[in-house]
Amino acid sequence: MSITPYNPDDHYTAGNTTVLILPACANAEAPTVAEINAGYAIQCAIEELEMTVDADTTERKKICDKVATQSVGKRTYQAGDTSLVAEDPQQASPLMDLLIEDAIVYLLVRPGMDDSKAFQAGQRVWVDRRQVVSVSPMTINTDEGNAYGWTVSWAVKSRTLKGTVAA
Repeated sequence: MSITPYNPDDHYTAGNTTVLILPACANAEAPTVAEINAGYAIQCAIEELEMTVDADTTERKKICDKVATQSVGKRTYQAGDTSLVAEDPQQASPLMDLLIEDAIVYLLVRPGMDDSKAFQAGQRVWVDRRQVVSVSPMTINTDEGNAYGWTVSWAVKSRTLKGTVAA
């Protein structure tokens, strides 16, 4: 058996990432095109998206051991705050009406494809089931280009990085 080389070309994120907030998703492993089409595309309203995992480890070393070993304990899925550029703050916003404290929504990411392409069955996606912790206005200041916006804080309930769009 030979060694398989792993030397991929770069796939840039800008313009090649679709980020959606879905009001509902029956199966995060297989969101349907209909569920996706009911969502809100936010990739043009955000500058970054952070999805991390925090894991506890325990260390064990017996008297006869020269090195310690680690075991993984609990894992906690985390998400950085999402800063969304606001629409006209004097107008109603269906997205912001959805993002109320304690609401459960689904954040879906389709990586590596032009964000103008339609969703199709078989495409790979990442899906978080998230609870809205808080929604706050972004800082208002005199910086050049400052726009109104919202900062959404999240609690991540579950995550899959192996979802596939279903028909």
